[in-house]
Amino acid sequence: MACIGWKLSENKAWELQFERWKEWQWFKFELSLTRNCDHPGFRFSLEVVGFFVEFMIYDTRHWSYEKKEFENYMGI
Repeated sequence: MACIGWKLSENKAWELQFERWKEWQWFKFELSLTRNCDHPGFRFSLEVVGFFVEFMIYDTRHWSYEKKEFENYMGI
């Protein structure tokens, strides 16, 4: 497995992951855009005969469902 990523700003980051899975599918494609949840953002993933690649741009904060706003957990 190989994974690289960097922070884009105070609360945003990107990540790129490559992997080869032992148990695989012939083809799988996922595209999502999330909000108001933990680590929301854009995600693209593709799997072809066991080779997997995923790219994400996401928010590093956690969402408080009670307060309906982001929370920063400092020191964790």
